[in-house]
Amino acid sequence: RARAGQRCETRPRLQRAMDDMAGEALKGKRVVLMACGSRGDVQPFLALTAGLVKAGVPTLVLTTANLVDFASSLGALAKEVYPDARELMMDTPGLLECMKEGNILLFFKIWTDLNKRMFPEHFRQVSAGVEEFRPDVILAGGMCFSVADAIGAMRGIPVMRCDFTGFLKSGFAPSILNEPPWLPRWYHRALNRLADYGALKGQRDSQYDHFAEVLPEVLPFLPKNLEQLEIADEFRPEPMLIASSPLLAKKFEDVVGEAVITGHWVVDEQEQEERMRRGEENFAGADDLAGFLASGPAPVYIGWGSMICVSSEFMACLAVRAVQLAGLRAVVLGGWAMLDEACLRGQPDSDELIEYARRNVLFAKAAPHEWLFQRCAATVHHGGAGTTAAALRSGRPTIITPCGFDQPLLARKVAASGAGVALPHLVKVTPKILADALRQATTDNTLITEAAELGAKLRQEDGVATALRALDDFFAKEVATGAWPKKVARMHAAMRKFESPGLLTRLGFLCAKLCTNSVKSQVA
Repeated sequence: RARAGQRCETRPRLQRAMDDMAGEALKGKRVVLMACGSRGDVQPFLALTAGLVKAGVPTLVLTTANLVDFASSLGALAKEVYPDARELMMDTPGLLECMKEGNILLFFKIWTDLNKRMFPEHFRQVSAGVEEFRPDVILAGGMCFSVADAIGAMRGIPVMRCDFTGFLKSGFAPSILNEPPWLPRWYHRALNRLADYGALKGQRDSQYDHFAEVLPEVLPFLPKNLEQLEIADEFRPEPMLIASSPLLAKKFEDVVGEAVITGHWVVDEQEQEERMRRGEENFAGADDLAGFLASGPAPVYIGWGSMICVSSEFMACLAVRAVQLAGLRAVVLGGWAMLDEACLRGQPDSDELIEYARRNVLFAKAAPHEWLFQRCAATVHHGGAGTTAAALRSGRPTIITPCGFDQPLLARKVAASGAGVALPHLVKVTPKILADALRQATTDNTLITEAAELGAKLRQEDGVATALRALDDFFAKEVATGAWPKKVARMHAAMRKFESPGLLTRLGFLCAKLCTNSVKSQVA
């Protein structure tokens, strides 16, 4: 295929870019990456890891137990500091309830309780890893950021937050709480503030008592109230790295703090295909995937990755009933819900579903998204950042059935791009609703054309190379010049002024955030 030929050029192009992007300022530096969660939460970091290693940058990955081998295979040092995320979820029923309800506030509460129990050991392991490796910079995902920030403050190490959804707090778009987009700007800003308060409270409740016991000297550098957090967000000298496309992530005029939108961080198609053929568990889950693809018309892909909504039976039956109604073939990903033919049993229409599935459906435990999606007619998924990136890059129409968290925001972005369809929360999706969306995705020429055009543009981006360039720029312009420590000192000095804000001060910060999204007027 012409498209496949273009995509196979990715690796040589990436290698040339790595050689160019490892600028003088980045050479000789050491990088720690901190990533926890599902494979979708961690894999973009592993794509960046591959780029750093190819550029000759010593890299340590602190990650979950089940992804240490993957990171090591890329040539990086890797250390387990977080438990297997699936095992953790299955042992925490409240997390399954979060997916069923799409309740982000409930997630904050459950995560706080989990963190309180696990934090001392996690902090010990992360601290030991950083102490031994002695990095020049730490890059951390959202769930790891508070720990990275504390360690960086104590050791004088820059810490960059990394985000994959392209979510930047603004009054011009919904907050992470997923309110309707037509609400006024002050309302979106108020809900962003509420979400920040929930996250900060969880951080304080689960971590600060332990810091007081083992590392009390770090407490002055940590935000204790919403006002200090807002100062840190706005005056932080390190840029946030947004591993999303500029075509999808918008930096509105009221966004505060520096952010670099790099493009997606992707483990490329050739790498994924090689790992599939070697039988690696993260990429290979069906004995004859290529044979199934060649045995009939292009199937649709249906998979919900790390999501478990209602039950495995609900999800598997929804998938098969929908493709049966639409008259399509499908590759159905087992994922954490372990969807397979057995999940179709015990239903009034089980015999009919199983017969259809045996002729038209392939259940796969895992699959290489970059390789598979371009060979499908359309994709259906939960809207995780990594899966969404792969789906859009494939150039095929995509359908998102969100389960919560940041997924409804990505569903809206995909629908707005013209390359896909946003459906309601998965629990509200019926076989007919999904079948209608599949018919639209596989027959609507406008949707098919928009998806192909967006996919072609996204495949031209090189998010890893852009991220390396951002790192090099930071070291050249901020660290080498001595500007970074001065800016950090000014930020902490401003935070200290508001350790115990009074009522009028709090009202001033509230009004400033609701009106402009900035607290500069309060700090000056």
